[in-house]
Amino acid sequence: MEYNEENKKIVEGKGDKIKQLLEAKGFQIVNDWFEKKDDEITSKKDKKLSGEKIFFCRKNSNAWPQKGDAKGRTGYCLTLRSTDYFWFELRCGNSQRGYEEVPVELFPDVMTQLNNVCKAKGWKIDEALTNSSKKGKGQSHEGMHVIISSKDLLSESFDDFVEELDQWDKSNIALFNKYKELVKTKTAEEIIMEEKLSEIKDFLLNNHNIILHGAPGTGKTYLAKDIATKMLSCSKDEIGFVQFHQSYDYTDFVEGLRPVNQGQEKIGFELKEGVFKAFCRKALKNLLDSRKSGADLGKEIFWREKCKEFFSRIEDGETEIEDESVEAKLPNSFETKQTKNKFSIEFANDDSIIVNIPNNPKKNVVEFELDELVGVLVQGKPQKVKDVRDALGRNRHRQKDSYIFVIAQKIYDEAGKIEFDDTKKTERKNFVFIIDEINRGEMSKILGELFYSIDPGYRVKQDDLGDENKTTTIRTQYANLQKKPNKFDEALGIKDDGENENYGHFFVPENVYIIGTMNDIDRSVDSIDFAMRRRFAFKEITAKQSQESMFGNVEKWKKSTEKDITPELLERLKNRMDDLNKKILDPKYHLGQAYQIGGAYFLKFAKYYDSSKKNESDAFKALWENHIEGVVREYLRGLDKDDKFLIELKNAYYGDKEPKKPGVNGENPTEGTDKELGESGND
Repeated sequence: MEYNEENKKIVEGKGDKIKQLLEAKGFQIVNDWFEKKDDEITSKKDKKLSGEKIFFCRKNSNAWPQKGDAKGRTGYCLTLRSTDYFWFELRCGNSQRGYEEVPVELFPDVMTQLNNVCKAKGWKIDEALTNSSKKGKGQSHEGMHVIISSKDLLSESFDDFVEELDQWDKSNIALFNKYKELVKTKTAEEIIMEEKLSEIKDFLLNNHNIILHGAPGTGKTYLAKDIATKMLSCSKDEIGFVQFHQSYDYTDFVEGLRPVNQGQEKIGFELKEGVFKAFCRKALKNLLDSRKSGADLGKEIFWREKCKEFFSRIEDGETEIEDESVEAKLPNSFETKQTKNKFSIEFANDDSIIVNIPNNPKKNVVEFELDELVGVLVQGKPQKVKDVRDALGRNRHRQKDSYIFVIAQKIYDEAGKIEFDDTKKTERKNFVFIIDEINRGEMSKILGELFYSIDPGYRVKQDDLGDENKTTTIRTQYANLQKKPNKFDEALGIKDDGENENYGHFFVPENVYIIGTMNDIDRSVDSIDFAMRRRFAFKEITAKQSQESMFGNVEKWKKSTEKDITPELLERLKNRMDDLNKKILDPKYHLGQAYQIGGAYFLKFAKYYDSSKKNESDAFKALWENHIEGVVREYLRGLDKDDKFLIELKNAYYGDKEPKKPGVNGENPTEGTDKELGESGND
């Protein structure tokens, strides 16, 4: 429509109404003007109306700059184009153009929201530009830049449009505020991955037990470790790992009898903790230590170090405690005060000490815990054996008390200057136990009564420790063999009085979190029964998500493979993965998303590709033949047309749109030239 004053007045009148609606909703008009514009015309005198441009943002908002650049651009731009057309721009991109740079990839739900609104209202999204997707005349639309247009809205009311914009802005402005800072130091891909980890972290914290499941090669185990280290800040000591298999059982996981050397060339069996019980014991210690004052903790740390130093100096004693800075050795010979029984240190580590009493006809080998020795020393130097019992809360004398008494006195005398750091506090930590291939083990054989303990509702809370009546615990299958309280008994307030037979308790502390992993297509998935499933929450990891996390860009590829790759080649690799996985979803194969090929398989491309040899074609061929074809063939086993289907999936990987016909004259239909198979070559 040609420019004239009448049309200008109509448009400006509608603009005034729109500005009133926007201001009523809390928006601020940053700038507006009426613009004429050449529009690819043949005559310089023939002008077409560009219309009134209104730039606005939320009042007092940090999401958008309060002033645009020289052209006045800002967060939202509304162009009233002629008398029957409007053009709305949602901008959040290059700050040099006057608005924040926030890539559209960071808002996976935003476009869905906008599409739904526009479809319902009959509006049209003309453009949805992403990073640097449009450039020209020295400027670029970077970040998010969505253009919505309509040819009939101006004949109606703008109320609906402004209402929808108001709701959308309120729901997303906090995200814009957050992302505009993050994008200064991180790429969109890095932010997305961190948010994915954060999402799963919150999922884990809320449920305590989760299972990451999905197609093979989606990096579930790697992701589980990432969640523990990056999101929960777990150290190596705060992460446990085990892989279930058909031979794994209760004695491996919880506790059982294990052969031990009892000295003097004797072999016997003793009750030993399994990996999960030992892990829970470490987590329990952290819960207990985090309740202690700085002074109490300082004493424990001091005396624990002095004990370790002492045992590292013992001559001829077998010890796992070493201190290279200590040169002077101590004789490995001690004597009890009353009976004058001579004894020596036979073994010592961070958990227990074994003493040998050769002339004791009753029992010539005695074991006690390092914690017991430390517990005595924090009370001061013992003056008599009864002080040991009092320090450890026992009512009756035990044989080991005499040996603890002698060693405690010796360590105290050797300690030198006694100084405690009373400023240290133990921070409560999260402990993550990862069970890889959780579905491959026989659950009832491995867990036993732990089905009850691992239930999130029966985790023992820190505030309930010390009171057996407040907690919900179990006694293990081997509880009848325990003649003294274990760490779980002690945490419940059960004392070693020589008469109590209520030992052998176990529970899962509230700071223990379990992450299981499993492939959805494993035949053993059915071994996860309903009782087990009820105690876990499930999170699917898709093949597409694994692609983004493993090689979403060249930096991630290099981190995963320690090899370089060009952006163009990486894109071709992604396309092959996408094409193959899309084909796998074809209903005629009866497969589905669980059968897609995960990103870990495509990382193996790095094993074969050598940029100096320009062997891209050979590398893709080796990747298919050595790693992917066997998996796909197994998927199709038993189907009537498995050979034909294999060719179709192979052609999808190589880039063919249509499957190749089977060979003739006895030729192998899966063999052929690169060209026949759709090989893209080194282009």
